[in-house]
Parts: sequence; C-alpha cells; structure tokens
Amino acid sequence: LYADDVDTGKTVTLNAANNWEDTFTNLRKYKPGTTTEIKYTVKEDAIANYNGVVSGDMATGFTITNTNTEKTTVKVTKAWVGTPAASVTIKLLADGAEKETVTLTATENWTHTFTNLDKYAADGHEIAYTVDETPVAGYTKAISGTAATGFTITNTITAKVSVPVTKVWVGPSAPSVTIKLLADGVEKDSVTLNAANGWAHTFTNLDKYKNGTEIVYTVQETPVANYDSAVTGDATNGFKVTNTNTEKTTVKVTKAWVGTPAASATVKLLADGAEKETVTLTAADNWTHTFSNLPKYDANDGHEIVYTIDEVDVPSYVKAIEGTSTTGFTVTNTITGKVDIPVTKVWVGPATDSVTVNLYADGVKVDTVQLTAANQWKHTFANLDKYENGREIVYTVDEVLIPGYKTKITGDAQTGFTITNSKETPKTADHVNPMAYASIFVISLMAAIMTMIEKKKFAK
Repeated sequence: LYADDVDTGKTVTLNAANNWEDTFTNLRKYKPGTTTEIKYTVKEDAIANYNGVVSGDMATGFTITNTNTEKTTVKVTKAWVGTPAASVTIKLLADGAEKETVTLTATENWTHTFTNLDKYAADGHEIAYTVDETPVAGYTKAISGTAATGFTITNTITAKVSVPVTKVWVGPSAPSVTIKLLADGVEKDSVTLNAANGWAHTFTNLDKYKNGTEIVYTVQETPVANYDSAVTGDATNGFKVTNTNTEKTTVKVTKAWVGTPAASATVKLLADGAEKETVTLTAADNWTHTFSNLPKYDANDGHEIVYTIDEVDVPSYVKAIEGTSTTGFTVTNTITGKVDIPVTKVWVGPATDSVTVNLYADGVKVDTVQLTAANQWKHTFANLDKYENGREIVYTVDEVLIPGYKTKITGDAQTGFTITNSKETPKTADHVNPMAYASIFVISLMAAIMTMIEKKKFAK
C-alpha cells in the first residue's frame, strides 16, 4: 500500500481462501497538520509469467488484473499417401478462429512450427490451437495429434484403379471359370469368365488406398479339374490366368514277327514327330510295352499331341506299322533275304546241243534257263526271295525230258543242284533170241553176194 507514492509498509496477501480480496483499514485520511487528503495507491509484487494491471481508486477500490504472458508453439507435419501435390496451405486456428497460415512444400520437408503463440487468452482461458488445411483436389485429409504433441495432416490420394484379367487355355477350354479379386488377400469381388465374354473382364472403380496404405490387388481362380493354373502380371498391367491341361494318356505298342524273330527290337515313341522315348522289346516282355503318363496336350499351344511310333531298322526284316495311339500300334517285322541257286549239268555219254532247266518256288515254275556248252552247262538263278510272308521258300529244279537219256537231280537250293544225264543203251541180257542172229547173218551174206555180182556186171 502506498500513500502519496510512498510505501506504507502495509501489505496484504490475496488467495483463493480470502476470495482474492482484502481491505486496508484505519488509514490516516489527511496529511498531518493539514486538510490535504492522502492519496492511497497499491502495487503488486511481480509474478512470473504474468503482467499486473491496477485499475480503480481508493474511493471505489482497486482491482489488480494479472494476465498470463506464457508463450507456446504448435508444430505441423504434412504426410502423403500416394503421389504428393506440389504444395499445401495450412491454417492455424486459435479457439477455432484463423490466426496464421503457412504454405508447406517438399523444400522444408513438409513441416512447420508456429511460434510465439499466446498460451492464454485475455480472459485467462488456455487457447485451444488446432490446424486445418485448404482442400487439395484428388486427396482426402486426416488430421491427428494435439497442439502439445504436434499435428500431422495426412493426405491420401483418392485415385481409383481398374484391374483387368484375361483367361488363357493351353488345351481344350472348360465351359467357364470363376476368377476372384482379392484386396490385401481378402476376397472383394468375383467374375465368371467364358467364351461369351471373351474370357476377359476388368474390375473397375476400385479404391487404390485403404487407411493410407496402397491396396494390393491380386486374382485367384477356382480350381479346374485336369488343369494347372498360373497367374502372371499385376494389377497395373492386368493379370493373365493361364490354365494348362494336365491330362495324361498311354500308348501301347505290340511287336509281331513274320518269320524267325530277332533277339530284340527298339521302338521309338514320337510326339508330333519328335522322338520322346524308346523301349527295347524282347520275348521276355511278350514283345509288348505301354508308354504311360504321357501329356495329352502340348504345354505351349495346347494342341492335342499326335503320338506315333517307329522302329529302329532290324537287318533282314521289313517293318509295317498299323494302328493308332488310341487303339495301340502293332509293328510287324517280316523276315527278308535273297538267295542264289546254282545249277550244273553233267553228261554221262554224248551231250545234246542244249537242255532246258526249270526253277520252281514252292512247286510253281518261276524261271527257265537253257544250258549249253557255251555257258559250260552251268547257270545261277540269282537274287531270289528267300521268304514269302515270313516262310522260307522251297526252291527245286527239273529238266525238260531228253529222249534216250536218264535224268538224275542231286543237291539242294543252298548248295546248288546237279542234273546228271546218262545215255540209255540196249540191254545185253541172256535172253537174246538165237534165231534173230541167224537171220541177220543170212541177210548180210546175201547182200554181200549181190554186191559182188553187181560189181562184175559193171566191169564188163
């Protein structure tokens, strides 16, 4: 308390208990020895972070108003989900009223601190600081935090995406398939693809982000029997679901022999003309084998594979292949071979000018040759088939009959034939008629006598 600006030494302590008021009493009204009134005033000891303002007078009373002078700061950070815009404008609000603005860009790392802000309003209440943002086209905003901890304004791009999906078949197609669209692994939508929609579909108007995180879109197919499914591509460029037919088939092959079989035969399985497998057949496996677990359709373009078989050539055999991959193949090997058959003519006695020799195959005449001294009574029937329908042909020879000769044939087709002709002579057996000889003698004698008579007549 001051009297005419002089400290009187009188003080009072104000607090909530005395309702922040008190009265200085029993004060001298006049200056001593005068009629001049003393002017009383009050002053307050300084209080940290407060400004004190005294109003009023000694007649009406004094009011000391203390105003808090504390300052505060408010930090704001900008976050982006998706491609950021070039800049944003942030507004600082004090009790809801715009107080300041700032433009944020990447240059200042999208952050700013509002400083030297009054913590309390003139009426003493703590000011509520908040932030807001001028809307950015194509983004939604989310504001989190407090004035004390700082605010974060997250802008999420509101773009939509479309996800195309195409179905490809390797092999015959099923009537339809079901494709599921997954968003972060959770089924979001599905579609049935078939020939009517060209085995293609586009999932449209899909959110690109969820809670500030870009959604990962994938596709999945409901399994199709006898097909393997492979998904390639991505949500941006589109997915391709390729189904490859996994059906298997078998091809049976049986080996048949016409003639004596060889010890073994090697059979090749061809897939579209290219060798795929080989197997060696023997009597131990009854000359049969089944190629199994064969893909029915080509893994590249899906066409049905054409399976055929071939055989590694077996010397001295010709092969014939019949059948199909469905019914099974039969490879028939027919034995082959050529033979040469020599024939030689032998005379016992004088030879004729020529003889005719016939060659027979299984009793049927197949060739003829004339033997003479010019060809040394020899000939070879050359390059003759050794087998017919797998059975060895039996070759024989005979000779056209020569009167007065006996014919004897020896040998065989393998070593050669020899035809021996012997001159037939009259028999001189003991049973000759003596009268015949006598008659011959008489006739001969008479002929001699008549010859002599004729000679004498001629001489005369």
